[in-house]
Amino acid sequence: MTLKTTLASITPRIQRKNVLFAIAVGIGTMTTTVLMATAPEHAPQEVDEKVWPVSTTLVEVDSLSPELQVYGRVESPRHTRLSSALDAPVVAVHVSEGDSVQKGEPLVTLDAAEAQLVHAQRAADLAGNLATLESLAADFDSEQRVLAQMQELQELAERRVNRLRELYARQLVSTTEVDTLKQEVSIRRIELSRQQALVERQPQRLAAARAAVDSARAALDEQQLRLERSVLRAPFDGRVTLVNASEGDRVTPGKVLVALYDLEKLRVRARLPSALVPRLKSHVASGTRISAAIAGRLDMAELDQLSSEIESGSSGIDAFFRLPTGSSLEIGRTVDLVLQLPPVDNVVAVPQQSLHRNRYIYVVENQRLRAVAVATQ
Repeated sequence: MTLKTTLASITPRIQRKNVLFAIAVGIGTMTTTVLMATAPEHAPQEVDEKVWPVSTTLVEVDSLSPELQVYGRVESPRHTRLSSALDAPVVAVHVSEGDSVQKGEPLVTLDAAEAQLVHAQRAADLAGNLATLESLAADFDSEQRVLAQMQELQELAERRVNRLRELYARQLVSTTEVDTLKQEVSIRRIELSRQQALVERQPQRLAAARAAVDSARAALDEQQLRLERSVLRAPFDGRVTLVNASEGDRVTPGKVLVALYDLEKLRVRARLPSALVPRLKSHVASGTRISAAIAGRLDMAELDQLSSEIESGSSGIDAFFRLPTGSSLEIGRTVDLVLQLPPVDNVVAVPQQSLHRNRYIYVVENQRLRAVAVATQ
């Protein structure tokens, strides 16, 4: 069988298959179209938006006093450390740490026997220098009188020389008499010069003697102070924070024996935000009273002053709050202060947790949150 005969026999069968396939595809398409057209319609499914629960509060514009909570430390600008002025043994210790003392009350007593001996020596030195000064003053008066007499004698001698010269010119006296008198006058001039120099030096000698007296008196006064300091006394009403001595100890000058602070000068040092500084300075300058409550206590502290400088790298300024007289707070204690600032008009109060980044709050509008920028007071 030839190739031409084979192709002629296959062609009719391929054409019949194509026709059948096209008919099947058409029937399937029509069926799908009918099914889609007659299918029931469904409403589109709605996706519910997630609702977040939030707490809200109603606010009103009012005149309010802002409050600021800060931490502070109790201190006293009059915290004194008393040291020994003597090299002496301790005779008695009259106080203990924590004791309250009155001004002038003895704290520690030192043995003053050695200091008394030195005091007696200083008194003797002063007496000797006073005697020297009195002697020099008397000599000065005497030397001045001698000088005056020598000047009178010199004047008389000069007049005698002049008379002899006249007599010599008339050849009534010899040359020897004139020469002898001239020699006497020259000797008197020398003595007069010496006496005059002695009198002129006398003020300097008196000044040196007076300086010696002043020095001796100062040394005596200094020793008197040391003698008085053999008993260390409280310089003010206060509370003792340190006792560094016991009976029998030998102490040296400069050693700290007792420390105490003034009960009437207690204050709290607290760091405040620098943003408050201009307003606080204005209130302090105008005399406005700014108070702070102390957590857990009935004491109220009052703003006394602000620090004159801001430390490098610090974000705030130190403020000093004066405590009432007789406060029982111990020096060094940390306290919680609630600062009550003067009232501010046209402000609203919001909870602390509602303030974001210290700049924003959120308000509810149409069930949605909107950020609002605010300024804090």
